[in-house]
Amino acid sequence: MKRQTLGMLLAVAVVSAGLIAVGCSSTIDGHGIANNADVTAYRSSVASASTSAAAAATARMNTVCSTFFSAAIEASFKLDAVKKRADEHAPAEVALPTLTDAATALKSAGTKVADALTNTPVPADFKSALTEYSQAATAFSTQLTNLALGTSNEDAFMSAQTRYSNAKTAALTACP
Repeated sequence: MKRQTLGMLLAVAVVSAGLIAVGCSSTIDGHGIANNADVTAYRSSVASASTSAAAAATARMNTVCSTFFSAAIEASFKLDAVKKRADEHAPAEVALPTLTDAATALKSAGTKVADALTNTPVPADFKSALTEYSQAATAFSTQLTNLALGTSNEDAFMSAQTRYSNAKTAALTACP
């Protein structure tokens, strides 16, 4: 039975190959000439689509940047208040609400930027810079919370603060 099946398959393959060879062996005389009106229209549509795609990407980036700017400004005001309390050597009962407010603003900034990036197609380098800002803001928020609770360690705090500062600068640079 296997020989019959193999023989049948070979016969079908040979007939198919013959039909393909006969069908593809005929040629058409003449020269291919592009219709200039069609070529111009095609080039114009490609250029228009490219321009539209670039404009859409810029609009999406601007939306994310707007979210970043407003969240970063709010966090900056709160961080300035923390610095002011530290410069004043404010007692704990005065400094604690300021630390908590700053930590909340940073966590909110991280969340807002992450949410703005979710399902928003933007260039990879832009997304990377804004994602790093989001993560750095959240990490710095955690360190401020630890500071308010009295469980902060200086190296971790300074590292988070430096990371946040660098990420904010990179995000500002990435925004158009």
